[in-house]
Amino acid sequence: MGSLVDKVRRIFYIFAPLLFLLFCLALINGWFAIDRETATETAVPIANEPQTTEDGDIAATVPATSTPIPSATPQPSATPQPTLPPDAQIKLYGPPSEALFRVEDVLSFYWQWSLPLNEGQFFQVVLFTEAGEYTLGTIAEPNLGTQYRLNTNAQAAATAVSAQWQVQLINENGDILRSSESRTIRFLAP
Repeated sequence: MGSLVDKVRRIFYIFAPLLFLLFCLALINGWFAIDRETATETAVPIANEPQTTEDGDIAATVPATSTPIPSATPQPSATPQPTLPPDAQIKLYGPPSEALFRVEDVLSFYWQWSLPLNEGQFFQVVLFTEAGEYTLGTIAEPNLGTQYRLNTNAQAAATAVSAQWQVQLINENGDILRSSESRTIRFLAP
């Protein structure tokens, strides 16, 4: 049977890596940098409920008045699109520039967009070849957090030797809001 010092040392060697791992995870997740103050709630009166005073008496309410209906029907105005911060960018992760593929391979495109997508916004991966521009696919939901991944094939590039690819942020009207850098991918001849 070991001495007390040996038992303490053995316990230390078992739990020290675990504690170190938990500390590293806390740093990665930013637990030590987040302001953890709780939000205060504000009471908002409900329109159809009677209002009471501090003594508990029902307060007088103002009767509802009708609003005049305009004679001319107003024309709907264009819904303003939220503006993107000027430093918002699509950060590409893969495939790297000059990557080599067969035309029948499944291609995985990876990128990051740090902002949430608004309603009607989506990403599309576009392939530019000598023959034209091809949309390889679209995606509107992140894969993990702010990371996006689109798996597709490059059958559109069947005759291409090399092509440029790019990720574009598109709104519901088809306008390109942001574009990533362009990267080159190469294809093996069949």
